[in-house]
Amino acid sequence: MRAFIYGVQTLDFTSKDGNKIQGKNIFCGFTHRFVDGLKTGKFYIPIDDPEYENIKPDIEVDISFDMDGKVDNISIL
Repeated sequence: MRAFIYGVQTLDFTSKDGNKIQGKNIFCGFTHRFVDGLKTGKFYIPIDDPEYENIKPDIEVDISFDMDGKVDNISIL
């Protein structure tokens, strides 16, 4: 899915169950067949993703998901 990144939130904390969370939430706009205009969404990108350092606002990306709805791949367009 093609999406435009409007905002990025960097995460670096320890969860209540003791897991270290490091990554980025990205806030995107994308077309959807049941929405006039753009639908928006928030997606989590882990720090070990190959494109992690390149993720920033005002860029277009291609995002794919696994069967659980988690980001499987993100590529800068």
